[in-house]
Order: sequence, then C-alpha cells, then structure tokens
Amino acid sequence: MIKLTDYMRRGSRYLRAEDLKGGDVTEVTIVSEGRIRPAEESRFGRETFELDVRLPSGEEKIWTLNQTTMRRLIEAYGDDTAGWVGKKVRLVVERMVVRKEPRNVIFGYPVGGEEEQVKQFLLKDVRSFYPDRIDLDTLGRLMRSIRGFKTSPEEAAKMAGLKIVEEGGKRYVIFSGSQSKS
Repeated sequence: MIKLTDYMRRGSRYLRAEDLKGGDVTEVTIVSEGRIRPAEESRFGRETFELDVRLPSGEEKIWTLNQTTMRRLIEAYGDDTAGWVGKKVRLVVERMVVRKEPRNVIFGYPVGGEEEQVKQFLLKDVRSFYPDRIDLDTLGRLMRSIRGFKTSPEEAAKMAGLKIVEEGGKRYVIFSGSQSKS
C-alpha cells in the first residue's frame, strides 16, 4: 500500500530556497561527488551540475549549483569533486532577478579556512561595492548576514592587512591605497 500523503509531505528531492529558513545561514555537508545533468533532462534547458547534500536535519537533497558557487567551491576545495565529499558549505538565500523575474537564489560558501575566506570576501566582494572604505558596523552586518562569518570586522581587517581609521566618531576599514594583495 502507498500512502500518497506521506509521499507528498516529503517534498521535492531538490533543494529549494523555501527549504532554507529565510535570512538564516544554513550549513550543509556534501555527500556525493555530484553529477552533470544533460540539458535535455534539466528544467533550465542547459547542462547543470548537481550535488547531494545533507541538511542539518539529516535530510538529503539534490542541490543544483550556480556558476558563482561552483567557482567558490573550486577555489576552496579544488577542481576534483571527489575531494569535496564530507566538506561543509554555508548556504545563503539571496533575492535577485533571474530571466527577468525576481527569485530567491541559493548561494554556497565553503566552510573552513575562514581566514582565507574572510580575506577574499573583504578584498574582492566588499571592495567591489565599497572601493575606498566601509564602516565597521556595516562590514560586521555583511559578514554575519551574507556569509555567516563569526570573525569580528576588526579581526577581518587585520587578516586582510587593512587599516582602520576613525573619522567623525565612526570607524572605517580603508581599502584605497592599501598594500594588501589578494
């Protein structure tokens, strides 16, 4: 006998933004080497890369990675996905326009080696939006909400070799003219 209500309650085998708590950072574990789904089998009409991941609840889902996330994971864990099995990934849901429609998109950030990740985040991601400087309060919010970092903004600046200055009662991390290399 098949109870369809049990089947329906299971939800999708695929990880969706709705599976993650809105605004929260969720850490998952990679449990397979992944696979490339051919374009004719993909709902996107192009080849996609999928990974099996285990959620904190223990449930396993299939996650279709976007190019940005793949680049981050390759940089952190290497090009051979066999080495990714057992690694942790922080998932963050971000709202963006996809094919002219606003959608929630899952982005992944490698866990581990946080010092290098913090430096990359500051010197590449944050600096691209704040080329000269960013106040410490804003940097702290970005580090916690977007990436789930536990490192303080002061420590992050120190890791990246950036200086902190005080102006008008606020403290800023200064990017312009820094000698740091990414």
